[in-house]
Amino acid sequence: MSQLININDAVEGMVLAEPIFNKIGQVMIAKDINITSKQINILKMWGIKEIRIKRLEEDILVDNSSKIQQIKLQILNDLGWSNINDYIDEMIELAALTKIRLR
Repeated sequence: MSQLININDAVEGMVLAEPIFNKIGQVMIAKDINITSKQINILKMWGIKEIRIKRLEEDILVDNSSKIQQIKLQILNDLGWSNINDYIDEMIELAALTKIRLR
């Protein structure tokens, strides 16, 4: 999952979700790079207004908490399980997160 942000909101350590190109189509910074404050300043100087960053896992959890619970219940129902321990609950939550990411 990614999010388009204003370059002024960029913070060192954010991960680029897509490459950044200059005006003639050359890749300035590749995707999946943790950007530095120096790179952010260079992007501003080059007139880059927005960048697409990968969303943090915490953001995904907050945005999808009700979906995660719904998918977990569906998985438990499909398996016919009612009594589960913490380990199985964690596995089912990981399965729900994976399902959300694949959508």
